[in-house]
Amino acid sequence: MKRSKKKPAVPSSSAADSAAEEKFKSDLLIRGEAAKVDKSGKLPLDATHEIVEENKKDPTKSKIVRRRMKLY
Repeated sequence: MKRSKKKPAVPSSSAADSAAEEKFKSDLLIRGEAAKVDKSGKLPLDATHEIVEENKKDPTKSKIVRRRMKLY
């Protein structure tokens, strides 16, 4: 009789993933690496991510950021 090799079940980590994503966004904001573009469409020199959308009711939470490549 052959035994089948079953892989262990991987627990769902969606809660951990969303918590990590929120922490990442929070850290970007704290370090000043995420910012809104100015009227000419440029980011500040130290920003690496653009704030695309934010929660209107609570601007400190649920920000959507996008990585921006800058050519100096």
